[in-house]
Amino acid sequence: MRRFLLICGCGLGVLGCGTTKPEQVYELNRTGVAALARQDYAKAQGCFAEAVQLDPDNATSIYNLATVCHQAGEWPVAEEKYRECLAKSPDHNLAHHGLALLLIQQNRTQDAWQLIDTWLAQRPELADANAESGWLLRESGDLPAAQTRLQKALALDPGNVRALIELGMLYETYTYPDRARSLYERALQREPQQLEALYRLASLKRTKIPSRDAGTAE
Repeated sequence: MRRFLLICGCGLGVLGCGTTKPEQVYELNRTGVAALARQDYAKAQGCFAEAVQLDPDNATSIYNLATVCHQAGEWPVAEEKYRECLAKSPDHNLAHHGLALLLIQQNRTQDAWQLIDTWLAQRPELADANAESGWLLRESGDLPAAQTRLQKALALDPGNVRALIELGMLYETYTYPDRARSLYERALQREPQQLEALYRLASLKRTKIPSRDAGTAE
């Protein structure tokens, strides 16, 4: 894998003499993200690797490289890059989520819990940390605890996208589709291209789910 990263370029080596390093890094990441969306892992990997070489301290580039390695099945390198990203940006919520998901996929659930619990203990008033804890609790089946954690995340940040989506999924489980739909719409107000929210909202519109929302008092 390391050899591949060294020899696979993005093809953006000539960007113009007047282009600054931050602009080059931004363009490499933009091109890599587009390639990743097409599942062109080789090009995406090359772009992100070049971005990291240009600016080794750029957490976004490192996270992007971790993501493409994760999706390409290069799990040891993905874990290394997720952890490198977190070393440079300790509150990087996407890196926490990606690494926790990777650990779970490797049947290292306790390591995933330790990762998120440690972050939450260090940053209890951070909405992202609470949202990630809520995600893990929902995945583990502890729905009441997940709801409490996700609601705390939204109390700290009413527009937290992870918390909105996770709570929406929880309400789908509870068969409250109208509440779920409202939460997905709120998530899309902050991130209009959030794919999971778009997919779930479209699925709710296609599927008639018996609702317990009507006539419910709170």
